[in-house]
Amino acid sequence: MKGIIHLVFFAVLAYVAWDYYSFTTDAQSELGLKRASLALKRSDAATKEKKFAEAKDFYKNLEKKREELRGLSNELATMKLTLTETNDIPAFMKLVLTEAKRVGLTVTGLSPLASQAKTYYIEQPFDLTFQGVYVQLIAFLDRLAQAERIVRVDDFTVKPKNNTSKNSRFIDLEGTIKVRSFVYLGTTEDEVASKGGSDALKGAGAKKPMGKQ
Repeated sequence: MKGIIHLVFFAVLAYVAWDYYSFTTDAQSELGLKRASLALKRSDAATKEKKFAEAKDFYKNLEKKREELRGLSNELATMKLTLTETNDIPAFMKLVLTEAKRVGLTVTGLSPLASQAKTYYIEQPFDLTFQGVYVQLIAFLDRLAQAERIVRVDDFTVKPKNNTSKNSRFIDLEGTIKVRSFVYLGTTEDEVASKGGSDALKGAGAKKPMGKQ
């Protein structure tokens, strides 16, 4: 009888041990399911925390990009101030002649050439012929470089005048210079920006000049 009791005790102990082992190791047991659920929640929390950190960095960088775009927009607006929006040839010729007169350079000819339309601006060239000394020429070019509007000077042809006296303190020069002025062409984006909107750019399509030559 005593042996039977021992046998039953060991059988019960073995069953309890097996049940405990299954409870703690079987993925389908109540403990296993709870562990899996907890691991899933931890993984989900870690994923959300990572996404939150990424979103935080994104908005931080986005604000930085916005500041950069504001700075570029202000810089562009400042640059536009140096570009007239009308091709006023007489006014520009008056500017050139006035600056030449201030330094004593004699302009013997100033003729507008055919304008060239670019994507965002019109280039208006002029042929200028002059007479004067080297110092006057340099001073004239310097004054044009400091003008409020953008002026480009290139294609020099300079030579001493044939009638220059050998006893003259300065060598008289004559030559030609190509002077270029620029006219800004407005775009669809300029009109939208002036109205403070950005959604309209989606349907703006191709950029179309809005300025006048």
